[in-house]
Amino acid sequence: MAEVEGIQIELITPDRVVFCGVVEDVILPGVEGEFGVLKGHETFLSGLDYGVMSFSVASGKRTYCAIGEGYVEVTGSKAIILVEMAKLSEEIEQVQVLKDKEIAEQKLAKMSSDDADFEKIKKEIKIAEVMLATINKEQL
Repeated sequence: MAEVEGIQIELITPDRVVFCGVVEDVILPGVEGEFGVLKGHETFLSGLDYGVMSFSVASGKRTYCAIGEGYVEVTGSKAIILVEMAKLSEEIEQVQVLKDKEIAEQKLAKMSSDDADFEKIKKEIKIAEVMLATINKEQL
């Protein structure tokens, strides 16, 4: 069997497999800061935070993805990324995200921190911000 060039990644949410394939590298938003993974990386497990994940395929094209909290398990030839939410940049509709963010910000402005939905609305805003950052990186 031929040796795999690059590192195999699987990006998985509770709803679907977002991406599965061999990439040259992957950059992830860890809970302690952003980090990169290449083939042959030391085995480890890390928590992931909301942020922009990116990876490049053999053609050199960089793909960006908004992800939520989760975990990554890395071995020398594979990275399994389990997150609560993930959207590839081409799946993100900027107009809708901006509208959803504005609605959530208006709701939050009318709440106090002891409201039952306060943290949920803050999370919605954070997700919208991550999606917008993903679109912005893709456009650079």
